Amino acid sequence: MGNQLSEALKASGLIGSKKDSPAKKSREVSRSDAISSNKKSPAQRPIQISIPFTWDREDKGGSIVAVPIQPLRPKVINDLAGTKVKLPSTYKSASTAERASITKESSNRAISDFLLENIEEFQPHHLFRIQPVDQAEVVEPTSFGIHRQLSVNPQDATDLIIGLDFGTSATKVVIRDVYARNVFPVEFNPDTVGLERFLQASCIRFCDGIFTLSGKGEQLNDLKLALLDCKAAFPVTEFNRCCAFLALTIRKARGWFFSTHEAVYRNHQLNWFINVGLAARSYQDDGKVHLFRRLAWAASNLAADSRFPHISEEAVDKYRELSLIAFSNNVPIEISGMEFAPIDVGVIPEVAAQIQGFMTSARWDWKNRPIMMLVDVGAGTVDTALFHVNPSDKKLTFYSSRVESFGAMNLHRERVSWLVKGIPKAIEFTRVHDYLQSIALPTGRVKAIPSEVEEYLPGYCIHIKKNNIDKDFQVYKYRAQVAGSINDAKLYKGVGTKGSQQLIGIPLLLCGGGSRLPIYSTIQNQINGSLGLNVSVEKTLMPVPIELKDNGWRLEEFDRISVAYGLSLQQGLEKIVRAVEVPDIARSKVSEASERYVSKDQC
Repeated sequence: MGNQLSEALKASGLIGSKKDSPAKKSREVSRSDAISSNKKSPAQRPIQISIPFTWDREDKGGSIVAVPIQPLRPKVINDLAGTKVKLPSTYKSASTAERASITKESSNRAISDFLLENIEEFQPHHLFRIQPVDQAEVVEPTSFGIHRQLSVNPQDATDLIIGLDFGTSATKVVIRDVYARNVFPVEFNPDTVGLERFLQASCIRFCDGIFTLSGKGEQLNDLKLALLDCKAAFPVTEFNRCCAFLALTIRKARGWFFSTHEAVYRNHQLNWFINVGLAARSYQDDGKVHLFRRLAWAASNLAADSRFPHISEEAVDKYRELSLIAFSNNVPIEISGMEFAPIDVGVIPEVAAQIQGFMTSARWDWKNRPIMMLVDVGAGTVDTALFHVNPSDKKLTFYSSRVESFGAMNLHRERVSWLVKGIPKAIEFTRVHDYLQSIALPTGRVKAIPSEVEEYLPGYCIHIKKNNIDKDFQVYKYRAQVAGSINDAKLYKGVGTKGSQQLIGIPLLLCGGGSRLPIYSTIQNQINGSLGLNVSVEKTLMPVPIELKDNGWRLEEFDRISVAYGLSLQQGLEKIVRAVEVPDIARSKVSEASERYVSKDQC
């Protein structure tokens, strides 16, 4: 039968040269190479070959079914339509039962954007393996951070500002001593190495009416996004969960500060202030600004309330209601007994915070190059903004800003969904499906994700033949957002229109944890290679402030805490002009078609 099968394949033109090389690990197959052809001659009847661990679109009505004796690495040969099909080098004839089983399995296989080739035993990707440190309980610092002072008889005094960057996936905190000019990035995970020491996962657990950062109970994710997306004028559940998380985070941050720097501040009277960041786009919404000001005030005062050693539903409800009273009028009301007055709490655009840090640590020719662009790639969102900086009057003017849910964790979710849809539900893939399900929704994740989707299944080669999920995400989401932000400034604010040099050679501040991934990191080349956009950028790294450089911080790490650092600054930009406050130019001034339309190739 083996010789007969071989002869049948040769007669059909399916046997390739012995010199055919194995398929590369990652490649794209063009759409013209579709597995099936609409033009089939009688002598070229479709042949259905079902092979475990590899698949493609199946041609129905095939007359030959072959199964491999052992999982050998397949050779690559050409079918009638010219598409490369993978066939094992050794076959045996299939019994009637095997033929029926394989044919049924093939009929359940969906048309996929990729081919999967098993080359060795499948193992979870090392970035998704659960390490002992991931399951360890969070060790609380010596001080719980509830009380504001270390001494009842202080001999000195200083002001401490908490810069709190509430991220979708991870939260960062920097505490600054205003007078001593000391800066302390908070180590939430001191037993880990690298940047993870400074990242607090933005999720909480809820059990028996009590909120905690770790331990038993239901894990609550997407805290910030749920609050921002809530349509209610006065959110309750979403507000309460964010308030509980921020209160616990503030306690943990102050507890770490007291435990680590007790010798320095044991005799000081400590006056505390807090600044919380908000995406530039959200900052244009007065309702969002008011909501986050209430949230920051409620969380910081709950954190300091010794009557609630545990953050309970009752405690969060009380402070949510108090925040409605404190911010019920245009002029906030000061409530007695609170550690933080409304004036002690600030809500600042995250972009403005980063620029404040940039202005204090970089020598920049603001007079001749006052316009900058920022792309901040977070876990959940990507923030893009085009703005003008006037250092003489400390004014930041936004020309445009956008925030979209195109961050690294959402990219990860789309990759997993794409893989799940393309992999058959056959029994041999059960372990793969279980693995993909287990890593599908890591919102509170602080570790990196693989650089490319082809790296997600170690032991398999993913051969992409069409609709590369990474490229689609980059072109139709990320690049479109960046291009849209540029064109918002050009169309509505008259910046960099045709013939102008305003947007030529402007600095691009590309930052955020996700900006290291190739999908995001190449945006400079894509902008500069776009015809008709009349924009070019020069990638600029956030300089490390001297007080952090002395403590060993490196250039490629600082941008992860650059927002928290900027939020901790007392002096900086005194006026922030939102894009909605900048008058739009008359639409009649925009006459060129290229100025009104952005294709997917423009950026």
